[in-house]
Amino acid sequence: MSMMPPGAPQPAANQATSREFLSVIFRRKWLILGLFFVVTATVLVVAMSTPVNYVSTGRVLIVRGEQQSALSSNRQIFGEWEEDLSSEVEVTRSYPVLARVRELLAEASTKNGRKIELNPAAIDVEVMGKSNV
Repeated sequence: MSMMPPGAPQPAANQATSREFLSVIFRRKWLILGLFFVVTATVLVVAMSTPVNYVSTGRVLIVRGEQQSALSSNRQIFGEWEEDLSSEVEVTRSYPVLARVRELLAEASTKNGRKIELNPAAIDVEVMGKSNV
């Protein structure tokens, strides 16, 4: 353990000043700018070469049953809800529905000039949990 004499100057702490920081930045400016431009160019190439896929999702609330009267909101339910909803799922996946969607997309593409393709394999319908709505 070394003791410093009482009047000796204290050693300066190693501390970087803002001038030293800026000098390092300016010395390495081409490295910093080069990395920035390489990353930017890579992102632009990937973004421009990736095909555009439009995705649409939605939820439909199906109110089942028949209303007992106009004065009450109670509904009488006939049959099993799983059977009703599975038939609705099959209708949504059916050919006539997909053909109508193709027609609507063809009309929209003639209006705005962009052709939008429909991938029937990407269409999926499911029942979101068991509920009694």
